[in-house]
Amino acid sequence: MHDADNKPILFCSCNDKSVHLYELPRFRVRGKIYGKQEVRTMESGAGGLFFTGGGGGVALWKWLSQGQAAERDSPE
Repeated sequence: MHDADNKPILFCSCNDKSVHLYELPRFRVRGKIYGKQEVRTMESGAGGLFFTGGGGGVALWKWLSQGQAAERDSPE
């Protein structure tokens, strides 16, 4: 899967209800996302959307570019 900046990202579903994200090819940690139950499937969609699913249903996520994320996280 690719992020909003078109960088390849590896998703690794873990048994602790989390998905670890790694930027390829260096396997640099990009973060974690958490589900209510174990995540068993992931699928990319159009427009930077991606989905995770498992026993707890389906969650919809949207990639932000690094610039958007920095703006969002900065104090106002």
